[in-house]
Amino acid sequence: GEILAAVTDSDTGQLKVWWLNKPDQVAEVRAHKDRITDVAISTDNTTLATASSDMTVKLWEIRTNDLKLIKTLRHNPTGVGSVALSRDGKMLAAGLYNKTIRLWSLDKDTPLTTYEGFSENVFSPAFSPDGKVLITYDDKTLNHHSTSFPYEKVGGVLTNERIGCVSFSADGKQLLAGVSANKIRITD
Repeated sequence: GEILAAVTDSDTGQLKVWWLNKPDQVAEVRAHKDRITDVAISTDNTTLATASSDMTVKLWEIRTNDLKLIKTLRHNPTGVGSVALSRDGKMLAAGLYNKTIRLWSLDKDTPLTTYEGFSENVFSPAFSPDGKVLITYDDKTLNHHSTSFPYEKVGGVLTNERIGCVSFSADGKQLLAGVSANKIRITD
């Protein structure tokens, strides 16, 4: 990517963004009232999503070195631990501290659905390249959830290993999972 975003003081919600092709351009903002827990950058490098313990997700325009707040997603009953953007930039998934994931359409102000039934908090959800499936993990299983109505779990793969994070390869053909014992599993 062309942009690097980092939390410079997680306790105060301070966020810093660098444009790698313009190293002298740096933007900094107090993005949240509480700790920032995760960030995600859209594939077109125009939008940044931040998640926070303050129970919000914020979307920022990052086209220039002035960070502009686009929208705040508030309907979360607890702190937000993780955030992911679909490749087309139309959907966002937020992992909450109450063992649920909220799915948002970014053109609406309320969530589309809440995925429930996880045994622990879910970090690092990942959208399939076409945005039709959200991948999560729980209890050594990679879960597949539909991102369209009726928004349900549509499959899962038992890994027999504790999973810490998931992501798709740049070409979208492989799913990578960080698993126990400092390993990465790659599946087609």
